[in-house]
Amino acid sequence: IVHESEKLKKLIPAVEALLSPGNYNEIVDKWASHDNLVHLLRELVVAFRQEALLRRKQQWVNSLVEGVKHSLGSLSAVAPIQDIDLLQVAKNKAKVQRFKDITKELQKPRVLDRKNMRRFTIEERSVAISGAQDLKDISGKVASFANAYSKYHDPYEFLVALQEVEAVDATAYYKFFTKIEFSILNEYGTSVSGGERAEFRLIHEIDGAATSDMLLIDEPESSFDNLFLCEDVNATIKDIAKVMPVVVVTHNNTIGASIKPDYLLYTERIIDSGEPIYRVYGGRATDKELVSIDGDTISNAEITLKYLEAGRENYNERKALYEMLED
Repeated sequence: IVHESEKLKKLIPAVEALLSPGNYNEIVDKWASHDNLVHLLRELVVAFRQEALLRRKQQWVNSLVEGVKHSLGSLSAVAPIQDIDLLQVAKNKAKVQRFKDITKELQKPRVLDRKNMRRFTIEERSVAISGAQDLKDISGKVASFANAYSKYHDPYEFLVALQEVEAVDATAYYKFFTKIEFSILNEYGTSVSGGERAEFRLIHEIDGAATSDMLLIDEPESSFDNLFLCEDVNATIKDIAKVMPVVVVTHNNTIGASIKPDYLLYTERIIDSGEPIYRVYGGRATDKELVSIDGDTISNAEITLKYLEAGRENYNERKALYEMLED
C-alpha cells in the first residue's frame, strides 16, 4: 500500500499540471477534456485518502498488538508468540487448494496416447490408484503405504503422508498420484484375446527390429492363421525389407511364396560314409534352378512344392479341391 501511495503522490500533481497546461492548453484539450481530467483528479485524491486511512489503521492495529505482546511478555516467563504473516498464510492456503485441484484432474481416468500397429492399437491410459499395493508396486521397495493410501483422495494430506515413508525419494512423489496402464486393443477396439496377443507380440517384435542391421525370423508361422500371416506379417516384413536385409526361415507357403522374396536359400543334408554333409543351394525366386557353391543344381519348382506345399501331389489335390468348390 505504501508503494501504491507513492505512485498516487506523483499522479495527482501530474493531473493538476494537465489542468493548467499554460501554452499547451490546445494540445491537452485535443486528447483529454477538462471535465475528464477533473473527475480523474477527484478519484485519485479519494484513492489516496482511502489508502492513507487504511495505512493509519494498520499502524494503529500493529501498535495495539505490540502493546499487548509487551504487556503479556512482562507477566509471563513463556517465550512470546512469533509474528504471523497472514498474507503468506493466505498465499499458502491458495497454493494448497490449487495443488488439490490440479491433482484431482490428474487422477481422473483419461487416454494419454494411442499408437496404431497394423490392426492393433496400443492405448496408454492414466487411472487412479486403487490401493496400497499399487503404491508399493510403483515404489518397487518394501514399505508400508496403508496410511498414505487412506489419504489418497486428499492430495495435500496424501503428499504429507508420502513424505513420512522413508523408502520414497522426494524426486519420485509425482509417480504416486496416478497410475499409467497400457492395453492392447484389436481392430474392434476391445481387449485382445490370448491368440491375438500372440499375434501382436510377433508384429511388435518384428517392427521393433527396424533399427537393427539385419533381421532374422525363424518360422514365424507357428500357431498363426494364414490370413494374419499374409495381411500383417508379410506386410510388416516387406516394409522393413525396404531399409534392411531380412532373412526368413519358413516351411509355410503363405510366408515362403506370398511374400515374394528376392533370393532363396535351400539347405539339404545328405549322409556320406556315415557323416552328414550339408549342401546349400541358392538363387532368385524366379530362377528355374538353384545352384550350390560347387555348381550342382536342383529344381526350384520341386523344392518349393516339396517344402512349402508338402509335395506336388498334395498341391495338385488341394488345387483340384479349390477348383471344384469354385465350380
